[in-house]
Amino acid sequence: MPDSPYRTRNFFADHWLLLANGVFTLLLVLIILAPYLSSAGSKLSGLIYYLFKPTCHQEPARSYFIFGKQLPVCARCTGIYVGMFIGGILFAIFRKKVRKPLPLIAFIILILPLWIDGLGQTFKFWNTGNLFRTLTGLVCSIAVVFFVYPYIDERV
Repeated sequence: MPDSPYRTRNFFADHWLLLANGVFTLLLVLIILAPYLSSAGSKLSGLIYYLFKPTCHQEPARSYFIFGKQLPVCARCTGIYVGMFIGGILFAIFRKKVRKPLPLIAFIILILPLWIDGLGQTFKFWNTGNLFRTLTGLVCSIAVVFFVYPYIDERV
């Protein structure tokens, strides 16, 4: 079957948004599932926490708790994952109307609060609460979706 790699490429090109939204849905399910499994005594929760460790500091003071257990990502990362999920759904809904990427200046303005707040906290200039951290992650990731996804959509 000589054309099978082309079929695979066409599948990914035709369904990239569904696949991306599926990945972020799965990540959100894992984020919620980890504390649930931990509260139920399942060892599988440890694997989920471990999987998120390379991308998040997982500091308890900067994290949300459900089922009496900490989420495997901090408040800012929670906002980022939720924002990628919401942004992906919104992009799917408005895909035909969103033909151009978010203008670069708008993108920079929307991601700047995350960078300023993150750097300010890293260097101990200030300490914001989890709600603000979540909001900066949410806004930044939705901006990323509306900046990057139109480019992907145009090229596949």
